[in-house]
Amino acid sequence: MLQRSRADLIVRARCMLPNDVFDNFIERSNNNFNKLFKAIRQNNRRKLKYLSADTSSLKLDTHNKFLLNYTTLDLPEPVRLILSAGPQFSIPFKSVKPPIAPFIKDLEFCLNNQPTLTVRDKDIIRARSVNVINNFYAGLSRFNRLSPLECSFFFTRKFLRDHPEILVTRSDKGNSTVITYKTEYVQHMKAMLEDSTTYAILPSDPTQKYQKSANNLIQELLDTEIIEPGYARKLKRHNSVIPKMYGLRKTHKPNVCYRPVVSCVDSPIYNLACFVHDTLAPLASTFTYNIKNSLEFVQFARTVSLPPDYMLVSLDIVSLFTNVPKQLVQDIIKKNWSVISAYTEIPFRLFNNIIVHIFETSYFTFDGIIYKQLDGTAMGNPASPILANLVVNEVIFVVLNTLSFRVEFLKLYVDDTIAAIPKNATSELLDKFNGFHHKLKFTMELEVDQKINFLDLTVMRNSNGSICTNWYTKPTASGRILNYFSEHSTVQKVGIIKNLMFRAYSLSDVDFHRINEVVIKKLLRDNNYPINWVNRIMNNYRHRLNNRTPTISRGEQTAKSSHIALPYVRGLSENICRILRDKIPEVSCAFYPVRKVGEIFSKIKDSTPNMYRSNVVYRIECGGCDKCYIGMTKQYLKNRLYQHEYDCRLSNKYKNDKTALADHHFQTGHLFGFEDVKVVDFERNYFKRCVSEMINIYMNNTVNLRTDIQNLSAIYANVLENYG
Repeated sequence: MLQRSRADLIVRARCMLPNDVFDNFIERSNNNFNKLFKAIRQNNRRKLKYLSADTSSLKLDTHNKFLLNYTTLDLPEPVRLILSAGPQFSIPFKSVKPPIAPFIKDLEFCLNNQPTLTVRDKDIIRARSVNVINNFYAGLSRFNRLSPLECSFFFTRKFLRDHPEILVTRSDKGNSTVITYKTEYVQHMKAMLEDSTTYAILPSDPTQKYQKSANNLIQELLDTEIIEPGYARKLKRHNSVIPKMYGLRKTHKPNVCYRPVVSCVDSPIYNLACFVHDTLAPLASTFTYNIKNSLEFVQFARTVSLPPDYMLVSLDIVSLFTNVPKQLVQDIIKKNWSVISAYTEIPFRLFNNIIVHIFETSYFTFDGIIYKQLDGTAMGNPASPILANLVVNEVIFVVLNTLSFRVEFLKLYVDDTIAAIPKNATSELLDKFNGFHHKLKFTMELEVDQKINFLDLTVMRNSNGSICTNWYTKPTASGRILNYFSEHSTVQKVGIIKNLMFRAYSLSDVDFHRINEVVIKKLLRDNNYPINWVNRIMNNYRHRLNNRTPTISRGEQTAKSSHIALPYVRGLSENICRILRDKIPEVSCAFYPVRKVGEIFSKIKDSTPNMYRSNVVYRIECGGCDKCYIGMTKQYLKNRLYQHEYDCRLSNKYKNDKTALADHHFQTGHLFGFEDVKVVDFERNYFKRCVSEMINIYMNNTVNLRTDIQNLSAIYANVLENYG
C-alpha cells in the first residue's frame, strides 16, 4: 500500500516538475534517506554493543579486593563470582518462584494500619494484588531453566556445604568477603579470650539472673514515676537469650587479627542499655569537641585559619570500648552530675546502679563456652558508644587544661580525633593523653606534605593557614558497593549514585569535583553499572545542584506519608506498590531483598537452641497420622511445648478450653512429636506473626480448627493453593 502511494506521488511529481528539478529532488531525497538510515543503523549497533557489554552478565572476577581467600582451597569460578558480589547481593528470580508468605504478611500489615479504608477497599487491594501475583508466577512457569546467576548461586551453596572446614564472612573494614579456615578462626578467637585480665569463664548461664536484675531496675524507674507504665512494659525483658561473640578479620593488618563483636540483641540488658543511650544522647550533642559526621567538620574547617607554626595531627584510641573502665565512667558521671541531671529526672543513685549493672552484666558465649568481660563494655552493646564518648570528652577536657601550649582546634568522632597544634608539641600532647589512665592508650599520626586523613576526608593545610578538604577512601577499601545486577529496586541504585555524588561534592572543595566524578564512575563501572545510565543520572544531579532545585525535606516527607516494607521481586513488587498507592496515595513503599548471598555465608555466632527461641511460628507432627499442629508463641518455645504436653495429660481431658492439638490427642489417642518440633517462621511483629500462623495452617494438613484461619481473607486461597 505504501509503496503504491509512493509510486503514484513520484508519477505526479514527474508530470508537474521540470526534469532537472525533479531529478535534483529525487537525488537529494535519496541522500537524506541514506544519511538517516546510516545514522539509525550506527545508533542501533551502538545500543547493541552497550547492552551486550554492560548488561550481559555479572563481571567481578578482576577485582581481587572483593574476595580475600586466606585458605589454600582453589575456588571454582562460579563460587568466586557469587562470593565476590557480597552478602547484600540479591539473586534475581528468573525461574525459581519467590516465597508468597512475606508478600501477604506485609500487605495485611499495611491494610491493618489504614483505619480509614473500608472493608470493600481492602478487598479490592487484595484482589488486585492476588491477580498481579498470579500473573507474575504464571510468567515464571514458562521458564524451564535456571538463569546463570541462579545456577552459580546454587552451585556455590552446594560447594560451601561440601567444605565445612572453611568459613565465609565479611571483613572488619573495607567491605570484602573473607574466606578462612574454621580451625584457624576458632584458635585465634580463643587465644584472645584466654586473656585473664579481660575475660573469665563462667560456670553457668546467668541470663535469667541478669534479666531479673534489669527488670527490677526498670520497675524502680516505674515506681519513682520517671517512666510511664507503657514504656516500662516495653523496656522489661522476657525470654532473653545469651549475647553471642563473633570475630571479623582485620584484613588491613599484616598479621592474623580479629575484631571481637558481641551481638546483644535480645540479651537481658539490651533494652536497658538502649534507655541509657537515649538518656545521654541529648547531653552528648552539647559536647564542645564532638562532630556528628564528616560534613559538619567540612563546614567547620571553612572557618579555620591556622598560624604558620601549627600542624595537623590525628589521635586514635586502641580498642576503646573494651578499655573503658567502669570506675572511670562512674567518677565522670558523679563529677558532671549537675549537668547530666538537667537531661534526666533519674536520681544519681539509681542512674549509677544502672551503669554498674550494664558493666557487670557484660557476658557472652563463644563456641559453647560462656565468658564474662571483667571490665569495659562490649562492642555491640547499645550503651558502649555513648559511655565511651563521655569518657573521651572528659579526657580531652582535662588534658587540654594541662598543656603548655594552645590547641587551635580539636574535633572528635567516636575514637578518631583531629587537632591543630604547634609543630614542636607532638610529644607533649601524646604523653599527656597516654598519662590520663593506664587503660586508655592513644596513638598519633602526623600530617605529611601538609595533609592528613580524618574519617573519609583528606584535610589539607594551605600556605595561608586556611584548610581545604577532599573526599577520601582508605587504601584498604574494596570499592564494592551494591552491584547493578542485584535484585534491588532501580530507585535504590539511583540513590547510591546520588549519594556518591553528594559526598564527592559536599566533602570536597570545588577544585576536586571533576577528579572525584572520575573516581565515582570507576567505582560504579567496577560494580557493573552501565556507564551511559550513570552519566545521565550524574548530569541530572549536577544540573539540579547548579539550579538549586528545592526538594521536600525528609521531615516533611515523613509527616505526610505512611511507610510499608515489601519484599522486592522485580516486576511484582512495583505493581503491588502501585495498587496500594491507587487507594492510599500517601503510602510510601520501601523494598527489602528476599534471597541474598549472605544467606549462604557462614554462621559464626553460636546458634540459639530451638527450645530457647521466641516470637516463632512452629509445627509439631502427629505421630499417628499425616497431620500436624501449627502454633505461634512469644515465649520460649520450650515453655509453650510444656503447656501443650500438660494439656495432653489425662487429668485435662474434659477441660473446655483445650487446644486443637489436645483435642486431636484425646479423640484419636495419637501422640505428638514434641521433641522434633520445627520452627517454620520467626517474626517479632505480633500481627505479622498471626498472619504467618494462618498462612502455615492453610498450607499444611493440620489438626487446627477452621476458626484459626477465619481472619485470613479467602481472596488469598487461590494463590496459596497454587504457589504456597
